[in-house]
Amino acid sequence: MRKGYGMADTLVFEHPLNDRIRMMLRVEQLFLQCTADRSATNTTLSDQAALTALLELSALLGRTDIRTECVHELERYATQLVKYSARDGVDRSALTTIIDTIQTTLQPLKKQRGALPFDQLDFIQQFRAKAVVPISACAFDSPALFCWYQQPEAEKEAQRQAWLAPLLPLEAGVTLLLDLIRSSAGAHALTTSATGVYSKDFDPQHTLHQLIRVSVAPGKSAYPEISGNKYRINIRFLKPNFETGRATVLEELIPFELSCCI
Repeated sequence: MRKGYGMADTLVFEHPLNDRIRMMLRVEQLFLQCTADRSATNTTLSDQAALTALLELSALLGRTDIRTECVHELERYATQLVKYSARDGVDRSALTTIIDTIQTTLQPLKKQRGALPFDQLDFIQQFRAKAVVPISACAFDSPALFCWYQQPEAEKEAQRQAWLAPLLPLEAGVTLLLDLIRSSAGAHALTTSATGVYSKDFDPQHTLHQLIRVSVAPGKSAYPEISGNKYRINIRFLKPNFETGRATVLEELIPFELSCCI
């Protein structure tokens, strides 16, 4: 869910239509957690949250080749933009700027190799081993880690940045790719059926959609349940109940905005 896209003061819910974009969104979220400003919340709990995000990012990158996927997608976008620049009425200056940005981002990304450098640190390995156990991040589990928590925030932040430095090309690549995808389609004002449902068919032979973005006014107190693939999407709206945990299907006309991104 993202705020600030689509119509004014809206909540934006995103749904990937393939595994590649699903993985990119997870990586983006983990980078946001790793780089969150902790200056106002300098506590052991915020340090644990940062380390947990780092470990999850390390595990995710160890299972999939995100870098190669990102390179391929950025190169595909650059090729498409070059072809598009030959059309009449196109702002070639703006397209050239985007293409140059893609090429600048690709250069260090193609050279990136290796795992996160903190993986072999003893206290990080201890934290990883204990992280799967509920309520395990205690001083007696890892005195070295507890000692690291007590270091000045500036020193810890410098070390976190050093750990993440080898992955900055990947962060830049994923950020740029998702920005390009999100900006590839405008938002269309729509309304569900009287049962609160909306469906749309795609022709993947004509256009291959990768990401769905649904914008909803916050005052509606509703959220979309989105399912779909490259052939079809289905959206229904539910009203949350944060006390019982049971959402209610809204069987009424629901205005929203839809972006089908490529």
